[in-house]
Amino acid sequence: MPVCIKISTPSFDTVSMKYELETIPIWDAYKTNPLCPLCVLEKKAEGSYVKFFLGSSVMNPETRIQVNDTGFCKKHLTMLHDSGENRHGLGLLEKTHLHELLNQIKIKIPGSLLNGNKAKKNDIRTFCTYLKKKENSCMICDRLAQTLKRYTFTIVYLWQKDREFASAFKKSRGVCLHHAVPLMEMAEEALSPKESAQFTAILWESVLRELEALEDEVYQYTQHYDYRFTDKPWGKEKDALQRAIQILSGAYYENP
Repeated sequence: MPVCIKISTPSFDTVSMKYELETIPIWDAYKTNPLCPLCVLEKKAEGSYVKFFLGSSVMNPETRIQVNDTGFCKKHLTMLHDSGENRHGLGLLEKTHLHELLNQIKIKIPGSLLNGNKAKKNDIRTFCTYLKKKENSCMICDRLAQTLKRYTFTIVYLWQKDREFASAFKKSRGVCLHHAVPLMEMAEEALSPKESAQFTAILWESVLRELEALEDEVYQYTQHYDYRFTDKPWGKEKDALQRAIQILSGAYYENP
């Protein structure tokens, strides 16, 4: 389990009330020099949350109440099912979730939609907004969002306080575009304006360097599908397309 340490440094007092440090998983991720350390960490956390909701927590009354109210998004509900683990437990979760959702829909749905009368536009819009909110609510997404906050805070904190990490951060391959935004937002929140600008400049130096290299590697990848280069041996461009997808969207391929 990652070690969580409360912050007590003066410059981080305000932010430390909201986040905790998780130095061990951050260091472990950076030591492997991945395309995006946050992709690696988020994927690992996502897997642990899937296992959690398929484990003994299924029978926990508090968990059942939370799932009944929030549910899971399409992606994570599919992951829970496709894992093949504890289908019985997942069925129990969804049984009580469906029961609660059905009761809510009966309250929220405009009566005119059921009796064939012309419904008011505002009533339909309100009901559609409710359905969209339910569709996008997810227990796993919520937990991942909080985990990402802790990870980005730890990266920013270590960059400011640990020279060894600052060096590793500068030499790293940056992060994917999906995770660049929350990392910059955390730097702006936790650092002084001057430090935030320095942090962001170093981050984008790495990101742009990786993008430029990847652009050429994707081109080399496409050359293998040209009949003139069918005998060309594969190099590091072999997984360039998957890395391009990751850096553009944050979709992490654990075993490219």
